[in-house]
Amino acid sequence: MRISRPVGLWLLSAAALGSVVALITGCGQGNRPQLDVPPPPLMAPRGEFRDQLLEPVLVPSEADPAPLVDMRLASGSGLGRPLYESVEPILRRRTAQLLAQAQDLALQRGYVILLLDAGRTPQAHSALVAMAGDPEFVPPADPEFGCPDIRGAAIDVTLLDSRNGDMELAMGTRYMEIAPASGRRFAELDKDHLSNRAILAKIMDDAGFDEGHAWWDYHDPEWVDTPDLTEEDVPHTLSSEALEALESPATAESPESAPAAAEE
Repeated sequence: MRISRPVGLWLLSAAALGSVVALITGCGQGNRPQLDVPPPPLMAPRGEFRDQLLEPVLVPSEADPAPLVDMRLASGSGLGRPLYESVEPILRRRTAQLLAQAQDLALQRGYVILLLDAGRTPQAHSALVAMAGDPEFVPPADPEFGCPDIRGAAIDVTLLDSRNGDMELAMGTRYMEIAPASGRRFAELDKDHLSNRAILAKIMDDAGFDEGHAWWDYHDPEWVDTPDLTEEDVPHTLSSEALEALESPATAESPESAPAAAEE
């Protein structure tokens, strides 16, 4: 079939215009940031960067975007008794970077991470173990391998709904409520509570954290090769209740709370 010259020119013009539109659209899509995509996992610290990644840092000054902070073990909420009179949120730099990745993912999905607790000294952790009284929820540090909490590689977190006035999501139990329902695998909850826990777990898992026993408990998977935090690393003051817990017979016999032997 023979195509007339005016129709042929119109078809060529339309095709050219379509190519230009497709090119512009394609470029726009290529430059558009991909939202809600889990970041690549951070590499394990090694070589010349190891010391930098393992430095203890103040979370709000290192994590970008930073989470909101409510150190509830200083207020006593959950346990009913405060672990600290005062404390600063300290993590290893690598763990703080993982937390920043989690906060970025949370913001993309309409939520904000609320940091409830961060790294603890071995002494503070021993006091918390004694005060909680449940080694499943707050296990003592292993005498040989330690635990992520005393390495500055563990965090306790929850979520705020930024689309609803930063209202805290209901998780079925309070933070540090030592009860079976606080366990991550506990299924006898309202569907909204289960859904909220799943949202938090998805964000933290995508950011590269491993899960602990309680719904609020997460830790850096590279914690094993990290040194213990020292009293100089974590600005804090233990509460009178914590000091009393450390003096209890069971705590005094714990290898984790025993003072270091004097050097000869």
